[in-house]
Amino acid sequence: MKRREFNCKKLMVLGAALCLGLTACGAKTAAESQGSGASQEATEPQTVQESQTVQETDTAEELQEAAGMQITMEQVIEANSTEKLLSHYHSAYEVSPTMRRYVETEFRYYNEDGVKEEIQMPDTVYGLYDGQYWGQLTPGGVWNSDSEYYAYFGLDHEATALEEIEKIEDNGDTLMLYTVLQPDSLSAKKDTLGIDYRDGDWIECSYKLDSETLAILETENVQCHADGTKEEPSTVTVTYDAPRPEGALALLERLSDKQNLRTITLILNPGTEKESSDSVYVQKGEGVMLINPEGKTLEVFKDSACTEPYTGGADTNKDLTIYGRFE
Repeated sequence: MKRREFNCKKLMVLGAALCLGLTACGAKTAAESQGSGASQEATEPQTVQESQTVQETDTAEELQEAAGMQITMEQVIEANSTEKLLSHYHSAYEVSPTMRRYVETEFRYYNEDGVKEEIQMPDTVYGLYDGQYWGQLTPGGVWNSDSEYYAYFGLDHEATALEEIEKIEDNGDTLMLYTVLQPDSLSAKKDTLGIDYRDGDWIECSYKLDSETLAILETENVQCHADGTKEEPSTVTVTYDAPRPEGALALLERLSDKQNLRTITLILNPGTEKESSDSVYVQKGEGVMLINPEGKTLEVFKDSACTEPYTGGADTNKDLTIYGRFE
């Protein structure tokens, strides 16, 4: 199951953002997909005896075994971890109605239509946010702090683990996997999924998988209601070894002009055993958003002794070093 296709894309970075060298900035959030109205008649949940996809005398597991197929949701989840995908492919590119994600070993790219476009590399995070180019500086490094968001492609691993397999079709090069997230499981996940939940809802899912690697090629999810209606299907596609997206190439080009770049460095807990340093680079004249980790407030200073608060106003054409500590 794909979380963000039900109004619930994960909050990528939590906390307030401090503008360093520009006048406006905001916390980094992810957009929610827009669901459409209920229209088609839904089938009853698969726990109802008469509507079971698999007859009582032939369970899904029994039919899989008879067909020589033994697939579990755990196997599907593991196969679609970014680490596993990049062991088979050079890149993975996920497209949904409202966003796109691309990952390879050198960088990650995210495009939320009309809101935000961002590239993440181990040594910088840079993007276009509400019409302005910014760098983004996160204590501990966003490459590490965002790793969970990029850990899987094509599915939400927590919700997918609760799905029950109803049917598998072997089509040669591809497999079709049909699952259900039953009402009890959906109820337990409704807050993290962010859906417009009604009592008794369930979700019917289908996965088109590469038969060799189990990599997801396409998913379709339908939220079904107990009143006999259901939402419009939500579809996500994932392609592999695809060319780098044009938006990612444009951001990389902006960062390729080394003579026109400046570096902003944050030294955290200066002079202590916990001292650490993180840097990003941006074009001259551009600012940086400083992202607070969840539940923490970062104080920023001009000096290593942390006695002179930094309030902005630095020359945006020069490198900048600031110092920070948590309250």
